[in-house]
Amino acid sequence: MCEPQQHGAGQTASISVHHLTGKDGNDLTPTVVGAVAVQAITWWLQHDRPCSAGEIADRTGGMTRALIDVELRHPS
Repeated sequence: MCEPQQHGAGQTASISVHHLTGKDGNDLTPTVVGAVAVQAITWWLQHDRPCSAGEIADRTGGMTRALIDVELRHPS
């Protein structure tokens, strides 16, 4: 079952591919962030929506923020 987490969704939404793409055009982080979103939705649907849409959005947002934080600390 999903447990809700509190995060600032606006922070994640404000970061674009432009800000996450490395100097050499490395688009690994945006690709992984997109994959996390798709996989989270796929998992949620395949498991008959075990939690609310808001809860899965919060969990997915937390995962993507962690990826973005790593990229911002260690840009490619």
